[in-house]
Amino acid sequence: MGTGMGQRTYAALLLALAVVLFFAVNILATTMLRQAHLDLTETGLFTLSDGTRQTLKSLKDPIKLRFFYSEEAALKYPAVRTYAQRVRDMLETFVDESNGKISLEVIKPKPFSPDEDQAADAGLAAAPTAGSGSLYFGLEGSNLANGHEVIPYFMPERETLLEYDLTLLVERLTELKKPVLGILSGLPLAATSQGRPYRLYQEISDSYSVLSLQNDMTRVPDGVKVLVIIHPQRLTQSALYAIDQFVLKGGRALVFVDPLSELANDAAQGRAPDEAVTSSLEPLLGAWGVTMQPDAVVGDRSLAQRVIATSSGQDRVVNYIAWLGLNKSEMNPDDPVTAEISAMNVGTIGHFEKLKTGTTNVTPLLRSTTDAELIPTAAVRYMPDPEALYAQFRATGERYILAARITGPAKTAFPQGAPAAEPVKPAEGEAPKPAEPPLPAQVTESKGVNVIVVADTDLFNDQFWVEVKNVMGEDVAVPTANNGDFVLNAIENLTGSTGLMSLRGRRVAVRKFTVVDNLRKSAEQRYLTEQTALQAKLKGTEQRLAQLRRHGGAGEEAGSVIVSAAQRAEIDSLRKEFSDTRLKLREVERSLRSDIDRLGAWLRFLNIGAIPLLVACGALVVVFIRRRRRAQRASALSSSRGTPG
Repeated sequence: MGTGMGQRTYAALLLALAVVLFFAVNILATTMLRQAHLDLTETGLFTLSDGTRQTLKSLKDPIKLRFFYSEEAALKYPAVRTYAQRVRDMLETFVDESNGKISLEVIKPKPFSPDEDQAADAGLAAAPTAGSGSLYFGLEGSNLANGHEVIPYFMPERETLLEYDLTLLVERLTELKKPVLGILSGLPLAATSQGRPYRLYQEISDSYSVLSLQNDMTRVPDGVKVLVIIHPQRLTQSALYAIDQFVLKGGRALVFVDPLSELANDAAQGRAPDEAVTSSLEPLLGAWGVTMQPDAVVGDRSLAQRVIATSSGQDRVVNYIAWLGLNKSEMNPDDPVTAEISAMNVGTIGHFEKLKTGTTNVTPLLRSTTDAELIPTAAVRYMPDPEALYAQFRATGERYILAARITGPAKTAFPQGAPAAEPVKPAEGEAPKPAEPPLPAQVTESKGVNVIVVADTDLFNDQFWVEVKNVMGEDVAVPTANNGDFVLNAIENLTGSTGLMSLRGRRVAVRKFTVVDNLRKSAEQRYLTEQTALQAKLKGTEQRLAQLRRHGGAGEEAGSVIVSAAQRAEIDSLRKEFSDTRLKLREVERSLRSDIDRLGAWLRFLNIGAIPLLVACGALVVVFIRRRRRAQRASALSSSRGTPG
C-alpha cells in the first residue's frame, strides 16, 4: 500500500513539474524568444535585409513611432489580428536594431476616446467594422526636427512590402533635405489620361526633390544631384551642350531613350509623327561610346509576354515577342542596380551597341537572351500581329544590350566649343527675358563619367509593373515586376545612397511558373509550323468554296445558280477537306497543352495522392518493424523459458 501511495505521489509530482515546466517554457519563449523565427521564403521576406540594418544602425537622431491598433475592434477579424502581430514584431525588431534611436509606443484606440482623436489627428485612416466602432491600424513617425510621416493603414495587399514601407518611413524621417533631381522629359509622366501621375513618377517625386527642366535650357541648375532624361524631344543645341558639360564635370545622368515609345504614341492617341515616338540623345551617346539603332526594336522568343490578340474574330492568348518579361538571368548580378531584382517588363525596347572608337567602359545591366532578333519599328507600331511576328521569327543568336552603365574617360560632343546662343522670342505681351550670364569655360574631357542608359520608356507604364487596387476608397499599388525598383535603384546609386537598394527587390512576391512557361513555349515552337500551315489551308479552302458558290455555273435558270456535276463534286470534296482540316487544327491546339496537362496531373497526384501514400507506407513500415521486434522478443523469451536451469 505504501509503495502504491508512493508511486501515485511520484506521478502527481511529475505531473505538477510538467505543468510548471510548460508555463515556464512559454513565459521564457514569450519574453526572450519573441523575435526568433524561421524564414523559409526564397527571398527572405520575414528577415531584415542588410539595407534595413544599415539604415537603422546609422541613425543619428531619435525617432518616435506610434503604432495605432484598435485591438478590440479587430477581434472579429483573424487575418487583421495575425497581420497586426507581424507588424508589431517587426516594429520591435526595428527598435532592437536601432541602438536606442527608435522608441515605440503602442496605442489601442477605443471608440470615442482621446486615443481615437489622436489617431485621426495623426492622419490615420479608419476602417469601418461590423459593429459601431472603427478599426485603426496605422503608424505615425516623428523626429526632433518636426518631421512627420504616416502609414495611414497597413493594407493586407501590401504585406509583402511591409519591411520596405517601414524602412522608407524611417529614411524619410532622417532626411534633412531631399536630393534634387533634374528631370527632362518628353512624356507627360506627371499627368496621365486619368489625371494622376504615373505611379513610378509619383514614387520618384515622393523620395526626391524634383526640378523640371526645359528642352531649351542653357545650363543644368546648381544643386542638381542627378539628371534624369526621359524620351528627350526637340532638344536645342544649347540643351545638349548643357547636358554634355554636366556629365563631364562629374554630374551623374540616367537616360531613357526609345526607338518606339508606346507611351508617347498613346499620349498622342496614335497620331504622333515618327519623330515623336522615337527618341535619341545624339551626339551625346556617341561621345559616351554607345549608339542606339533608331528604327528597330528587340524581339525575344524566350522572353515574349503573353497577350490577348483577336484572330478571325476570336480572342486568343498568344506570345508577343516585342514585349519582354526579363528574368534574373537577363540582369547583371554584379551591379548594385540589378543585383537584387528579378523581374522586369518592357515594351518595344531598343538596344545599344558599343562603338569601336569609344573610350568608355560599357557594362550591360539588362540583356536579351540569344533567342532574339531585331524587328523594324514599322512592323509593331500600328496594330501589330503577334502571331505573324512569332511565325516569322528568326533568332540571330546575339544577346542585345538593353540597358548599360557607362563609366570611364570621355570627351565632349562639342569639340568646336559651345554652340551659339539661340535667340528666344518672348510670347506676345510677355516681357523680354534678362540676358543670362556667360557660360563657364568648357570642359573638353573627363577621366570618369557615370551614366546609366536604358533603351526603353514604356517601363514607366503602370500596366507593365504595378496593379492598383481600390481598398477603402484609397488606391493601393502592388508591384508585379521590379520596374520601379530598377529606376529607383539607379537614381539612388547615382546619388551615392544605397540604404534601400538591397530591399527593393523583395517588393515583388509574384513568382512565375517557369517550368510551365518553358513547356508551353517549347510546345508552341514545335507545333507552330503545322498550325500555321493548317490555318492557311483552312483559309484557302474557305475562299475556294466561296468562289464556287458565287460562280457555280455558266448560266442561271429561274434566278438560281446552275452547278455542274464536277463543281458539285469539288464542293463536296472541299467541304470534307474543310472539316478534316478543322479537326486536325483542333488536335494541334490540344497538343499545345498536353505537356502542361501532364505536368498538372503529376502535381495533383503528388499533392493529393503521393504524400498520403508515402505517409501510409511509412506507417506500414513502422508497424512491420514493431511486429517483428515483438516477435523476436517473444521468441527470445520462449527460448529462455525452455532452456534448463
